[in-house]
Amino acid sequence: LTLSLVFLPASCVTAAEAAQTEANGKPRGGTETILLVEDELSVRKTTRRILERHGYNVLEAADGSEALRLWQEHRIKVALLLTDLVLPGGLGGQELGRRLAVEQPGLKVIFASGYSADIAGRDFQLRPGEAFVQKPFAMDHLLETIRRCLDG
Repeated sequence: LTLSLVFLPASCVTAAEAAQTEANGKPRGGTETILLVEDELSVRKTTRRILERHGYNVLEAADGSEALRLWQEHRIKVALLLTDLVLPGGLGGQELGRRLAVEQPGLKVIFASGYSADIAGRDFQLRPGEAFVQKPFAMDHLLETIRRCLDG
């Protein structure tokens, strides 16, 4: 009895085809760590799942206080803060972003809100390395914004 081994590729998509798919508008993922701060459980879980499917490591918090605790433990790994502007507990997303950026200059921040940036506040000004996405957002748009922020 003779055994023959047959090796099959792990994917039917070649590297060239994958690169072409990305070039055709599919958002590119990454391996960076994102601190996701969102008080609405279903939005937080869905966003985390999508980000992880695209290769990102995700730390999730339901409010600013929980985000600060995670930050203290993992700040060296966090490349981007994705936070809702309006959070329970008194520490809003804008203040959270500013505080973390003081501790880690160059931290990329994406603010999300159901309100437009104009309505979010007159003093809401995006700084270099920051972006805004309006909720509800298409996941492709969020992924593109994350990649643009991290690469910028």
